[in-house]
Amino acid sequence: LSQPKENGIGINNLGEVDGEEVMFSAGDAFADAIYHQGIIRAEKSAKLHSDGGNIKVSGKIEASSDNGGGRIEIGGTDKGAGTAPRASNVSIFDTATLDASARSGGDGGDVVIWSDGHTEMFGSIFAEGENGGFAEVSGSTYDFGVSAWRIHLGQGGRFLLDPQDITIGDTLAKEIVKQLDKGTDVTISTNNEASEDGGNGDITVDADIRVPANNEDKFAKLTLDSVNDIIINESNSADQIRIWNLQDNGSSDKNVFEFKAENDIVINGVIDNFGGGGGRILLDAGGNVAINSTIDANRGAVTILGDNISIANATTSILSGQSTSSDNLVQITAQGDLTFDGGRLQLFGDTDVVISANRFINDTGSNVFSVNAASADSVQWSIALPELMEEGRSIHTFGGLKSNNPAQFGSTGDATTPRNEYHFAFEPTITVTANNDSKIYGEVAATSFEGVSFDESNLIDASLYGGVFTQDTIVTSVNQNGLVLESHPMSEGLEVGGSAEADVGDYDISASGLESPNGYIFAPVNGKLTVNKRNIELTANDQEKIYGDVLNLDNTAFSVKDLLSDGKELPNYEKINTVSLVSANRVDASTTKGVGPYADNISITETLTGSNGFDQKNYNISYKTGNLTINRRPITVTANEQQKSYGEELTLDGTQFSVKDLVSDGDELPNNEEIRSLNLNSVTDKDTSTFASANDETDENKSYSNEIEVIEINEV
Repeated sequence: LSQPKENGIGINNLGEVDGEEVMFSAGDAFADAIYHQGIIRAEKSAKLHSDGGNIKVSGKIEASSDNGGGRIEIGGTDKGAGTAPRASNVSIFDTATLDASARSGGDGGDVVIWSDGHTEMFGSIFAEGENGGFAEVSGSTYDFGVSAWRIHLGQGGRFLLDPQDITIGDTLAKEIVKQLDKGTDVTISTNNEASEDGGNGDITVDADIRVPANNEDKFAKLTLDSVNDIIINESNSADQIRIWNLQDNGSSDKNVFEFKAENDIVINGVIDNFGGGGGRILLDAGGNVAINSTIDANRGAVTILGDNISIANATTSILSGQSTSSDNLVQITAQGDLTFDGGRLQLFGDTDVVISANRFINDTGSNVFSVNAASADSVQWSIALPELMEEGRSIHTFGGLKSNNPAQFGSTGDATTPRNEYHFAFEPTITVTANNDSKIYGEVAATSFEGVSFDESNLIDASLYGGVFTQDTIVTSVNQNGLVLESHPMSEGLEVGGSAEADVGDYDISASGLESPNGYIFAPVNGKLTVNKRNIELTANDQEKIYGDVLNLDNTAFSVKDLLSDGKELPNYEKINTVSLVSANRVDASTTKGVGPYADNISITETLTGSNGFDQKNYNISYKTGNLTINRRPITVTANEQQKSYGEELTLDGTQFSVKDLVSDGDELPNNEEIRSLNLNSVTDKDTSTFASANDETDENKSYSNEIEVIEINEV
């Protein structure tokens, strides 16, 4: 049990305190921990803190300098956060003045009033400057008394009211409007700690909040920030409750209304942004969003975030844009279902729609987007969803909203350039198979090979979904302009198959570089490139020898013919240097084979040597034979000189001769062959003549040159 507090005051300030930083701090031993009735002047900050006690203020507190407003804290710091002590209850009486305004320049300062229990704010707060300051009034419950708020923050100021639960009725609504009309942002927030005391943390709007137009170029934002629900109620009268902004300027690209709830947001009243500045409306719920009335952003934009979002009733619409609007956007993001149950989006000017949902349920129909005729060409929409099907059925209800475009896959939508498209996060697969191809060794494969084949079975069948997007085909879903077909080794050690140097064998053909305009992904299947042997012809050259000799066959005596090119050169500058030659019946080695041609006698075996990368396995080789010719052997037979006496006859002896082998320059014939006899003849018959010619001298011998000749060889 807590100890009873003593009567009296812990710190009772009746005088004047000046300083740079002033702090009063007391516990909770007394009924009132601090009672400030005097004056506090501080250059930087003035703080009245109590850990669990009550604080009362009826005097004046100033925190200001020439450089701007200072800081005033009573009962705690911003939203009771941090380690600063927190008061149990705070009372600011109507005589109190809390002034954190800038003296001569700079921005307004900060004023924070916090209690864990009840907060009374009957006094005045000032935090003005070149830009308005900040003020917070917080408590599980609060009371501003019968007077109007006496809060002066100015243009650019920010006011936070932070109770446990709050219902905005007529009185509070009027005070909110006064602050907004001055250009001061107003935030109504329920706090987490307050909800622990049994409150729900709801914000309920039960009266109109109508921010009038002004001629001072002022703009302010209304923020509702709830730890539970935000509920904009219906009116009991014929007119609906209306949250209405008529501020003209300064709101472009800024949130005019910003409603955030950790749980649900329910809109039964009307939200209008009729100001000319084109500000935005934001609904951001951690739970569900139910829109049962009209949201009109006029020239501005609308963003709705939540779990399940419903836009219901035939009279419910979200309107955005005017004829002069440009680059305007309605963005709706549902973590669960987005349901149009009679509700519509009415779009004007250049206003686009980007929707993201787990499930899209369009029970409104094809006119769910109502587009002004003058805006038909500029308004576009994009709807991003997950899978098309779940357990064999469509998980979405498209309601006949046609895109006239193909569905986009693997995409969450493009907020900058939507073009009436459905986007789906999943990526369907098209199997693409590189076609088989072949080439001959030494050729370079064509870069396109034989192309690819597509499995069309996974193309999305648009008819299953009511034709809300166009039917995909290979032509519309595959861009082949960048198709690259490459060959790769099917086993290690092989060159790339498409090159001229690739050996005979099989290689993979892979396909890459395909693109899908609408997001299909490709499952590649390799094809096979077969490199076949190259046909060439080797011909043994004709060779010859002389009778009686042995011929060493010349292993370079051959010719090559590439049957593909009909030329003499092999691919890749390859060379066949030598071959093995064989002479039939060993005619090449025989010294006794007779003179004459031996047709087709020389043949080539498959034993080859080459250079520059020549590999016999890459070729189909055909062989042609060559002829071997044995030529006569040149020899000379010389008749020996003979003599006789005058008047006698001479019998020429067939053995009187000599032989010379002109090949060996010897007197031996090959194979031990010899000439045994031959016929000799006297050219002028001097062998048988017994008379001398008329001019012969009878008393002397006479010599006749070259008189004896060999007529024929009789025996060898």
